[in-house]
Amino acid sequence: MDESRKTINRLTISTHDWEHCLKFLQELSNHAYGSTTYEALLIAAVIFYIRPFSGNERGKDASADSKVDDKVLEGLTDEECKLHETLLTLRMKAIAHSEWTYHPTRVHDNGIIKSMPFAIWKYFRNSADMEAFSILVAKVRLKAQLLIFAKIKEV
Repeated sequence: MDESRKTINRLTISTHDWEHCLKFLQELSNHAYGSTTYEALLIAAVIFYIRPFSGNERGKDASADSKVDDKVLEGLTDEECKLHETLLTLRMKAIAHSEWTYHPTRVHDNGIIKSMPFAIWKYFRNSADMEAFSILVAKVRLKAQLLIFAKIKEV
């Protein structure tokens, strides 16, 4: 399969992920902040947003690129880039994996174990944070769609 088609395939798969992400973010308004459902939707939104940036199909015969090209991030503001990096870190270090920084525990001399369970909703405290997340996703999705159209012209 030629490289342009692999890129189109990955961008298309990614666009679907970002559409799901936006649906999860929209659904949050129907649930209580900090509730189990709220947290599950927010975790799903982060996973679906970041998934296109992580390695997927890696074989040379794969029908799609392994991950979306960083070109989809072009044109983001500094704040949006910072949010993207925060989401990437949360997905990789707190959601998909349980690194101590995000899941700290401590054993006191008296044998009592203290821990602080991870809660993603603490990183998104108000509607402005959620709106910034939604805007980021929409901008990245639009850039991906524009890249798809450009690649289709090449094919």
